Amino acid sequence: MNKNIIAAIGSVLILAACGGDAGTRECSAVSTELECTSMAISKTVSIRSPYPATMSCSGLKQVKVRSGKFYWSNEGPFDYRSDSIDNEKGEVRFLLRTGNPGTYIIEGELVYMDSQNCKRKTRRVSAGRIRAQ
Repeated sequence: MNKNIIAAIGSVLILAACGGDAGTRECSAVSTELECTSMAISKTVSIRSPYPATMSCSGLKQVKVRSGKFYWSNEGPFDYRSDSIDNEKGEVRFLLRTGNPGTYIIEGELVYMDSQNCKRKTRRVSAGRIRAQ
């Protein structure tokens, strides 16, 4: 085999092995370092404008929240960046959008970097049945 082809294949394998965010590691998907206990969303929301979703969590001071993943009646995940994080209250706020009217069970989980620089996610929490109109 040509040395250039071998070098190219080696480079591709190295890039594949090192994929993801620079300086982070994928560890076990769920950790107890950050735990979300509930999510609050108004029971009726508008399909015309963003609406707040607030997740209550313990352990926010020890981690860095990267994003939230949300599911509408198990459809998703849809990624959102947080609108605000209040470490003292243990709350992470998102502005969600629903384009289709209907009744949905909305669930969410947080993706975060833990104290060991591992990318993890919380268990899902539910806001219950939400009506979008």
